[in-house]
Amino acid sequence: MTEFLESRRAESDKRVDRLLSQLAKAQKHAGASACVYLTGSFGRGEASSHSDLDLFILSRSDESPRRPSRLEEICLKADLIEQTRAIGLPEFSGDGEYLALYTVDKLVRTLGCPNDDASNTFTARLLLLLESRPLIGKEVYDEAVHEVLKAYWRDYDDHPKDFMPTFWPTTSHGCGEPSASTMRRGPRPIRRKRRLSGSSRTTS
Repeated sequence: MTEFLESRRAESDKRVDRLLSQLAKAQKHAGASACVYLTGSFGRGEASSHSDLDLFILSRSDESPRRPSRLEEICLKADLIEQTRAIGLPEFSGDGEYLALYTVDKLVRTLGCPNDDASNTFTARLLLLLESRPLIGKEVYDEAVHEVLKAYWRDYDDHPKDFMPTFWPTTSHGCGEPSASTMRRGPRPIRRKRRLSGSSRTTS
């Protein structure tokens, strides 16, 4: 089993390195304001010769200049598509439906929101934390991981003895903010079992 996993990791690293060597244009368009991170089999280092590429594009902020311009975003996506084709990787799933740019602001803002799943930010956030690796823009990637983790602990100082980093899907006091009655009951973990967009995996 160890030998098998090591061979898969070597295959993953080889293909990622080859792709990265072709992405000079994408790196230029991302600049210091965005990153691209891999998830799925490439993020876990388990890719085979038949694996497709699951990735997310993430910028620092909703505000310019901490995010690529619209034209830079288009060029970045175009280079990712062109170079994955050039090295023989399968087409992006859903005809590129999930090849979208997210922001760290949005990943944090949608925590506990009713549209978190529908906007795919739930998937982008969880996979960022659980199984990702940076392809482009490691500094932005590291900052994103830090900011998202920090968001889960933002209420710790209010009740450090019994704090749990859980979020309520919807409340009358604003997205992700529990009502007074909910606070009196104490935090309850959210259990989900949903199909992750673009993937056959589920979370629970």
